[in-house]
Amino acid sequence: MQAKSVTTLNSSNNIIQQVTLCNPVLEGLKLDLTGSCQGSSVASKATKVALELNQPMFAASASVDVFKGPMLGADASARVRDFLVGGEVSYDLTQSKIEKYSAALALDRPREKVVLQA
Repeated sequence: MQAKSVTTLNSSNNIIQQVTLCNPVLEGLKLDLTGSCQGSSVASKATKVALELNQPMFAASASVDVFKGPMLGADASARVRDFLVGGEVSYDLTQSKIEKYSAALALDRPREKVVLQA
C-alpha cells in the first residue's frame, strides 16, 4: 500500500489537502480524498471522495462531492476483444434524481473504429 498526502496554498488563499491511497486492498485500486477551503469562509469549502479501480480489461470509478449537492458520480468501461462498452451516471442525493447519464459502445480495430454514444 502506498500513501501520499499533499497540502497546497495558492495565491487566492485557497488551502487544498489531498490524501491518496494506492492499492490498499486490491491491485489497481485507488482511494483519493480531497478537501479545500478558502480562508475562514465556511461557504467556500469542498470535499470530494473518489474510488478508482483499473484492471487490464475493466475500469471503474465512483466519486462523491460532499458539499455540492451532495453529488454521486460513477462510471465504468470494459473491453472484450475489439469491443468496448462504457457508461456514466451522476446522481443528486438531496433531490433524489439523476443529473446526467451516458452510454457508449465502440468497435476498435487497427484499421477501423466505430463509436456509438448516447
